[in-house]
Amino acid sequence: MRQAWCARHSTRVARRLPFPPQPPGYSQRMDVWNPDSIEPEPHHPIVLHSEDGVARIVAINLPAGEEMQEHQVHEHAWLHVHHGAIEVTADDTTEHAQPGSLIHWNPGERHAVRAVEDALLVLLLAPWPGEGHPSLRNAG
Repeated sequence: MRQAWCARHSTRVARRLPFPPQPPGYSQRMDVWNPDSIEPEPHHPIVLHSEDGVARIVAINLPAGEEMQEHQVHEHAWLHVHHGAIEVTADDTTEHAQPGSLIHWNPGERHAVRAVEDALLVLLLAPWPGEGHPSLRNAG
């Protein structure tokens, strides 16, 4: 997978390339990512897709024992555990999530994520950017 640095967000951006090469006029109608082929480094998430007004998808490598401390986002957030195990906490409630688990938080809902085992996570934020996101305040 070809990757490039996205200076604005200090993350790598995965570039989709048709595979195998397609003839002129070919239009890719869907995006397909295989999480097993995505290898983000710890502390360097990879933005798989980002489209204003639609969604942002990010692959995250969270090593065992590390945590995304309590925070909130402006968008609906869905977190898929592709492999490994995590604990998620919101409102003083902690849940254990195994591979295949999908967690959802509403915009503004405070939460934390801690890796119990090395974990590959796929995060979907929608709509992107959400109401109140700093990028929208600076866009005027």
